[in-house]
Amino acid sequence: MELQAIVIKLKMKKLEGHIGAPSCLWKGKGTLHMSEKAGNPHAYPPRGLGRFDAARYLGLGLSLFDTLVKEGRLPPPKQVNKRVIWDRVALDVAFESLPDQEQDTRSAFQKLLDSRPVT
Repeated sequence: MELQAIVIKLKMKKLEGHIGAPSCLWKGKGTLHMSEKAGNPHAYPPRGLGRFDAARYLGLGLSLFDTLVKEGRLPPPKQVNKRVIWDRVALDVAFESLPDQEQDTRSAFQKLLDSRPVT
């Protein structure tokens, strides 16, 4: 294995878990684009997310993500040339509008009283 290939493999291993790692582009002789280097204080999360990353960003599986998009509860993707991407900010807005899980704040005693038939 060529030395340059080994260096690239080691850099990729170092980036595992880094938000830009799946989409990082190698430029020139095995170096990363400046904004995608691990530990860069000026690094930023991507604005556009592919289907898999958009679903993962919201903590959803692909099938539920697709269903929510189809139902209109999540935004449709944007088309950039041949790429289909979701706007991270639009996903945030849509996620905020999803209903919260209702919490029953009644005491156990009150639940028991409410469950008794009225005579």
